[in-house]
Order: sequence, then C-alpha cells, then structure tokens
Amino acid sequence: MVGAFLLINFLFNWNNFIMPQVILQDETKFPLAVAIAQLRGTYNTDYALISAGTIVSILPVMILFLVLQREFISGLTSGAVKG
Repeated sequence: MVGAFLLINFLFNWNNFIMPQVILQDETKFPLAVAIAQLRGTYNTDYALISAGTIVSILPVMILFLVLQREFISGLTSGAVKG
C-alpha cells in the first residue's frame, strides 16, 4: 500500500503540467513536461528532440516503479485475498 501511494504521489507531482505552465514565467524553471510541450513550434516540430525528452522524463518513473515493484504487487495481491 505504501509503494502504491508513493508511486501515485510521485506521478501526480512529476506530471504536473497546468499550474507550472500558468504560474512560472522563466523558461529555465519549467518542469520537464512543460519544457517538452514548449518544443513544438508553429511551423516546424523537432520530433527527435521531443522523443528524447519524453524518454528522459519516463526514466525516473520507470526506476521508481522497478524499485517499488515488490511492494506494489504485494499490495495488489493482499487486497485480492478473500477471508
């Protein structure tokens, strides 16, 4: 249960998009999700750079899931046992 809570809480904060985009004015302080969204241009889009940024943004979440995988799966299976 703790692993699932940590993973969900981390994902909520990691994927926060709207508030930083509205509040922050300095591009150097943008979170990764907002910075990746800013890479799209009006007339051209560098898909290779967006793909690289997406892979970099996925890595911490994947590492956290792999570290907490045992607790996450045990929490799911313990709730499924009847009686």
